[in-house]
Amino acid sequence: MNYPFYEPVTISIPEQDLRNILDCLELGLESSQELLIQHDVNFGRTTKKNKMLANILESEIERTKSSITLLKNSIGAAEQIIKNYKKQ
Repeated sequence: MNYPFYEPVTISIPEQDLRNILDCLELGLESSQELLIQHDVNFGRTTKKNKMLANILESEIERTKSSITLLKNSIGAAEQIIKNYKKQ
C-alpha cells in the first residue's frame, strides 16, 4: 500500500522471531498452493464464484511469496552486517 507522506519505520525484532515468522509464511504458502490445486481439481474455474476464489488464492500466494522474499533479504542483510562487524 502506498500512503501519501509515508515515513518508513524501523523496528527491532530478534532474529529467531524473524526465522519463526519466515517458517510460518513458508508453511502458509505451501498450504495455499495445495488449496488452490484442490480447488481447481474439485471445482475448476467455470463459475464466477469459483474463478473469483481461485483468483483470491492466487493473489494471496503472490503476496506471501513477496513477503517471504522481503523477509529472507532482511535476514540475509542482517547476517552480513553481523559478519562484517565481527571482522572488525
